[in-house]
Amino acid sequence: MKKEEMQLLEIIRFYGEEKQTMKAIEELTELMEVLVRQLLSNEPVNIKPLLEESVDVMIMIKQLWLMFDIGDLETQLMEEYKINRTLERIQIQKELKND
Repeated sequence: MKKEEMQLLEIIRFYGEEKQTMKAIEELTELMEVLVRQLLSNEPVNIKPLLEESVDVMIMIKQLWLMFDIGDLETQLMEEYKINRTLERIQIQKELKND
């Protein structure tokens, strides 16, 4: 087991799965708020809050994967599927525009 996984499991064991699931929701909400603020703002992009909240979300997602026993292969396959599906949709939209 990787060092990071061991650390994340320690966090999960200490706080519990239910609390960490709620924490994941909280972190997702905070990232959403940063993105909405940025979209509504006329100011230059402030990378620091975006980076901070994105990393928080990534950490919580890794904990969720550990809690629900979702492995690297499963996530890699799903990621590839989702990217390819989006690229296929883009291709279809391009073809429709050219007709």
